[in-house]
Amino acid sequence: MRTCVRHDVRMAVRTNLMLPPELVAEVDRIAGPRNRSRYVAEAVQTRLRRDHLKEVWDRSFGILKTEDYPYWATSEMVVEWVRALRAAETDPGPDPIPVGTVPEDYPRPRMVRRRVDEAAPTDGSWASIRSTTSDDADPG
Repeated sequence: MRTCVRHDVRMAVRTNLMLPPELVAEVDRIAGPRNRSRYVAEAVQTRLRRDHLKEVWDRSFGILKTEDYPYWATSEMVVEWVRALRAAETDPGPDPIPVGTVPEDYPRPRMVRRRVDEAAPTDGSWASIRSTTSDDADPG
């Protein structure tokens, strides 16, 4: 039995990395020797993402000045400020449609009924069954 695994198809660049033998053995134990490159690529990608976030954090440090936000001077003041925001009355928006109801102007689907002209065939052919919509169904 073959299983199908979907992976992003990307062109790879071959590179040589010098790693301690213990580290390679541990990677092979966890990822398997045939998945070493993918495992290392995912680890490097995770580390890069974290390093980029740290860069952004460092660049944005101090962007909020204390004098602009006096209510953030202490942690107790921040808690008070958050509670006041949460207690403020906000506009909840329009009333939602109650569950189980359908608005009057909502388009109704066409009903499809199946009609059997005669008893089900015994030879396996279902030629006697035809589909009709509610528009062309006869009343009888």
